[in-house]
Amino acid sequence: MDYYTTTGNDYSTVGSAFGAAAGVALGFVIISIAIAIGMVVIYIIGMYKLLKKCGKSPVGAFIPFIGQYELMQASGVNVWWLVIFAYSGIVLLVPVLGVLAYIAMAIYYAILYSKSLAQSFGKDSIGFVIGLVLLHPIFVCVLGFGKSVYVGAKPMNDIIFKNYKPDNNTNQQTNNTVNPVVNNNVSTESTASSESVQPETKFCPNCGATVEQGTKFCSSCGGEIK
Repeated sequence: MDYYTTTGNDYSTVGSAFGAAAGVALGFVIISIAIAIGMVVIYIIGMYKLLKKCGKSPVGAFIPFIGQYELMQASGVNVWWLVIFAYSGIVLLVPVLGVLAYIAMAIYYAILYSKSLAQSFGKDSIGFVIGLVLLHPIFVCVLGFGKSVYVGAKPMNDIIFKNYKPDNNTNQQTNNTVNPVVNNNVSTESTASSESVQPETKFCPNCGATVEQGTKFCSSCGGEIK
């Protein structure tokens, strides 16, 4: 009788401990999921603000590849890198060299993209670039929520592709187009001003001879000029 009673108590204790452990594990999973969702939401908002600072469509914050494409354009990184990474998984089929090539390409692109993005917001310190490489979501939020101002595309020198600078070219073309118009307006106003300054010609009402401004009597006929 004592054996069965003791055994039953042991099973009850084990069941209670297992239930408590399962409850703790479930709570930990729920909290982890909630934290992950919160971090994703914060990152999306930071990305949204960052794209607005660049003058790009903030809708890209909700579409990962579109957002990255917009930031690559804003920072001057050649957008062909997206195409490369879309198909770069093929090289992983090669056992050793393929994996090494993929890792080298990923590291180079991460540095190129992060340094170009940092410089485009006036953040050219090595520490900030390393932060963008290793903790990209956090430092994107730093740029988005912070007081950093977009200063134009400042890409790192790309040894593989030619740098892409759509924003700088657009601004340069706009300036070249506007300047001649401004100069023409200035020259037109200067001409008009010089013409308006010239004295008006005056004639004698008696004999029709040309007289100077302020003269009261005609030098030809002696008549009074009113």
